[in-house]
Amino acid sequence: MSNRVFALVAFTVAIAFAAASQLISNEYYFTAAYTVLQFVILATAWNILGGYTGYVNFGSAAFFAIGAYSTVFLYNAFKAPLLVMIVAGTLAAGLAGLGLGYLTLRLRGVFFAIASLALAAVTQLIPNEYFFTAAYTVLLFVILATAWNILGGYTGYVNFGSAAFFAIGAYTTVFLYNAFKAPLLVMIVAGTLTAGLAGLGLGYLTLRLRGVFFAIASLALAVVLYVFIVNWDYVGGARGAYVLQPREIPFGLPRYIHLIYSVQLVMAGLAIVVARAIEHSTIGRGLAAIRDDELAAECSGVPTLRLKIFSTMVSCALMGMAGTTFPYYLSYVEPSSAFSLSYAVYSIAMPLVGGMKSWIGPLIGAILLGSMQQLVQVMFSLGAWNLLIVGVLLVLFVTLAPNGIMGWVESWRRRKER
Repeated sequence: MSNRVFALVAFTVAIAFAAASQLISNEYYFTAAYTVLQFVILATAWNILGGYTGYVNFGSAAFFAIGAYSTVFLYNAFKAPLLVMIVAGTLAAGLAGLGLGYLTLRLRGVFFAIASLALAAVTQLIPNEYFFTAAYTVLLFVILATAWNILGGYTGYVNFGSAAFFAIGAYTTVFLYNAFKAPLLVMIVAGTLTAGLAGLGLGYLTLRLRGVFFAIASLALAVVLYVFIVNWDYVGGARGAYVLQPREIPFGLPRYIHLIYSVQLVMAGLAIVVARAIEHSTIGRGLAAIRDDELAAECSGVPTLRLKIFSTMVSCALMGMAGTTFPYYLSYVEPSSAFSLSYAVYSIAMPLVGGMKSWIGPLIGAILLGSMQQLVQVMFSLGAWNLLIVGVLLVLFVTLAPNGIMGWVESWRRRKER
């Protein structure tokens, strides 16, 4: 029997059985049958990956919950019809599976099982409230470091203006909050696009020049934007602006920081997926050629200017995306916090520590330095010393491991293979 015939027969039998079942008067039958059919779907779905492919997935509950909460969201937001909820929940869970698979399926066996189990664990409510605050900060650094590395690591153009694009995302949120009380998702999209357009303009104006000119221009942009924001009263000016967290928190979460953390986690995953996709694409190979020898790449037919502008736009857009949730995280934003020097320092230091030639380098550097920052702040009350500690580590890595942790691992692997 062909697949088309089997599908037609299966749907026909299902519809006929559903119609015939309506004649059953016992209400408990429908409750029990619903549960059994739910298990049929879950078991069949799990077997496509676990049975056919051999990859064990412990995260079934996570994807089941994605479908359930997609229905809850669409019901609360739009009172959408059931069919729309089914389609939306299926697509949302499929996209989550796509992201999980793209990030982890190059790992084998038990590693994928551990990754999927970790995803399921993330969906649970952790009782320690400080975890969400600390994790939000670490994830913010993951996005900034990954975004900076797309231009600084892949292309070889140093950007000192990370704080400017971060602030563009933050103040886009403030503007939309004051003007329209827009939903968070709209603010994230708008902040990302605005920062990306700013990066496009900066790149188009300066990337025809080589050497340090782009680095100087990015730093100058940060200064110009800072002065502009300080004198723009609508977004608070020098005194800052308050952004109140909504009283009604979606998905029944106990506090708004839980939602902000979850959103930041999704955005960090998106940034990593984008960086990895660029690295392993034709664009990534072109950027590597520019980094190694731009003149030779141009002579070889690589469209250097277009690739540099593209990497600048993507890098700046992701930095802006990182800043969009910042006002809700603090409930207050002012120019000195949004344009903080620490964002520029961390976004450069973390890829240097982790390694700039791979997407995983900034991730390692951000988790390492971000976690260490939180430990120093909590255990030793030395929050003001964070930049000094990062500076010392940066000097040590530049001296002892100039290619970062991943570069050192690759060197060790090559020596072992000889």
